[in-house]
Amino acid sequence: MKFKSKIGHLAKLKMHNVTVTDEILKSFWTKDDIGSLYNQRFHITLDDQITWQDDSISLGNNTAYIALSKARMKELKIDLE
Repeated sequence: MKFKSKIGHLAKLKMHNVTVTDEILKSFWTKDDIGSLYNQRFHITLDDQITWQDDSISLGNNTAYIALSKARMKELKIDLE
């Protein structure tokens, strides 16, 4: 499943991230899943260029985030600083 999201910055954690909405999280959730809706494991592909596995982390306000490392941003040639 593909979805669009903006790259954000969590100033408190000094990191960039991709925000995942409640609606998107629910679309991946199944009745067999255990744990929190907001903490799921994903295979992530950005801009059809890089792929990795990572967890979503609850952000509050019915959203979660997936961390985006500086190395991945550099590989995608994204400079938000």
